[in-house]
Amino acid sequence: MELPGNTHAEMRRFHRKHGVTELMMRLNTHEVPEYYVKPVSERRIVEADEDLEQIPCINLQAPMSEDLLTAVARACTEWGFFYLINHGVPVSHLQDMQRCTREFFSLPHQEKLKINTPAGNAGPVHFGGGGNRDWREVLRIHFAPISESDKDYWPSKPVGFRSLLEEHENHLQRLSVNILSIISLSLGLNEDFLIEACGEAKSSITVNHAPPSLDPSLTMGHRTHSDPNMLTIILQDDVGGLQVQKGNRWFNVRPMENSFVVNIGDQVQILSNAKYKSCLHRVVNNNHSPRTSTAFFIAPSRNTTIGPAPVLVDENESPVYPNMVYGDYLDDFYEQAHCPDSSYPELRETEN
Repeated sequence: MELPGNTHAEMRRFHRKHGVTELMMRLNTHEVPEYYVKPVSERRIVEADEDLEQIPCINLQAPMSEDLLTAVARACTEWGFFYLINHGVPVSHLQDMQRCTREFFSLPHQEKLKINTPAGNAGPVHFGGGGNRDWREVLRIHFAPISESDKDYWPSKPVGFRSLLEEHENHLQRLSVNILSIISLSLGLNEDFLIEACGEAKSSITVNHAPPSLDPSLTMGHRTHSDPNMLTIILQDDVGGLQVQKGNRWFNVRPMENSFVVNIGDQVQILSNAKYKSCLHRVVNNNHSPRTSTAFFIAPSRNTTIGPAPVLVDENESPVYPNMVYGDYLDDFYEQAHCPDSSYPELRETEN
């Protein structure tokens, strides 16, 4: 039986391949391994402000109007996050997705490993612990572009999961186009601006599963980060744990039944010339309930050049950000451990 090993490199290798649940089982310990203990600066030192403010809620059933565009603009300016209700995705589908994702992570470990391709984390489908020392495990599936042979690697268990994933991709592709069109209009741009800025847009999902932590004060379900992409649409379960930073304070993004949580990524902040904010967020662990969420990502193609929309740059001012090829931005983002400051030092500064 493969064992995690004792060195940081050995633990990291095992975590990336197997995830935290299997690692803890094989270590047979009741203490948080040093590998998962976050530096003090990255821990949940300050509790989130519970009842002071909530992220805005956008109702897509409302007709296209100045009121809707103003509400979206305010959400993207002040928070970079919002709830989305009456979004058109059937409630039955949301319930099936939540059920199947929970059941997938309850499968025997060897069954979950079957989906991995020889390409590992770079393949079209991957199960493992992810690249960070987070107390979680992940299922990643790349959609667009995708070949029919790629779908052969999609999970066949639980029963119906494979077809459900295809439905999810279809629903959220349509929804993401709608959201990006509204965001474009809220900036005073053509409704197709953000979609066209993606070039040949890429889409993927990451299902995050965070088992109860032995000590939530030492671990994180997902470290503090912003999203480097264009748009993220999150389906939460009823456990909670997602938090967003506004100013210097953290706020809980509480589960809201039959809703999505939407956040804009770094590329929208760049294209908007810092008018809209890609805000820092994180997931905190608990010691009592597993948390499962499904995030759908829309990103530009790697060879697409991203920079501020000229119409959003004041005539007598320089753009806040330079142009950059998205693939270069993404490489630097991950090299800097989810801290995009190295590419755009102003990206985080403009939030304060």
